[in-house]
Amino acid sequence: MRIAPYAIFFLSVSALSADPTSQPQGPSADVLRSRLAVASSNLIAARAGFMERVKLSAEYQELASQLDAATAKLAVAPDAERLAAATQRLNAKNELDAAVKRMEEADQELARARNNVKRLETLLERAVAAERQVKAAEAEAMRVERQEKLRVYREAWGWNLLWGKDEGVKPVGDETSLTLVKAKPQTYLNKPFIITGIVEMSDYYNFGYRDAKKTHYALRFRAVDARGNAGSWAWLYQQRTLGDDIVNVLTKEDKPDKSIPIRFKVTVSSDYVKTFDDAQEQYEVIDWQFLGTGGKLSPWRSEVR
Repeated sequence: MRIAPYAIFFLSVSALSADPTSQPQGPSADVLRSRLAVASSNLIAARAGFMERVKLSAEYQELASQLDAATAKLAVAPDAERLAAATQRLNAKNELDAAVKRMEEADQELARARNNVKRLETLLERAVAAERQVKAAEAEAMRVERQEKLRVYREAWGWNLLWGKDEGVKPVGDETSLTLVKAKPQTYLNKPFIITGIVEMSDYYNFGYRDAKKTHYALRFRAVDARGNAGSWAWLYQQRTLGDDIVNVLTKEDKPDKSIPIRFKVTVSSDYVKTFDDAQEQYEVIDWQFLGTGGKLSPWRSEVR
């Protein structure tokens, strides 16, 4: 006698019998979650198979009764019928043994499925804990890095506040020539570019920035070339919401120099520049770097704010 559902059941849980040591080492939490979902699904299948094993209990009792009947019949059978009775008893015993084996296999598959789920749950807990540690370490590293950038920025700002002079600044190499921008301002519309030079306060508001005094600081900027020689002039407009770091340095009463070396990230803003003729000398400030002691540049303002 055969129980067909077991053929399907054993196939559905066969993957759970693999040696755990053959699995890849150090899987991520997402990989483990996926494996756990599969293992949990297989566990459900294994439990369904186990219910079939419970049903086999009734079949076992029936087969056991048939074996007892066959044994009793063999004991009293005449010589002419003993071969047939022995064959019947042997068949009954074989069927009973097969049923017992199926029940044992169902129990084993269920145990393997449970163990696999438990193992994956443990691995997932460890992976999640490890990921939390890594994220915490990364967050701490970012915090330390930001603190160091802030320290360097404040140091450069403080040096400019007390001693900064409009000398010693040279382009780094990633700057865009103002001559090029003035020649083709449309190319830089709403696109950031970097300029290096010296800056001082201004009160010049004109063209698209004519009514921007309440929202912007006006700055007068002069670019420098690779040799540190002064070049083109331009007017820069910094939104007041970006802070007063530059203004505080340039307007400090007891500061001997009213201009400082600096690097700006600017753009031709379509919000204020209405014609490309206006764009030739008026740029919106996006970000900046101070030049500190020894010519060391601070981080960008956006990196510490």
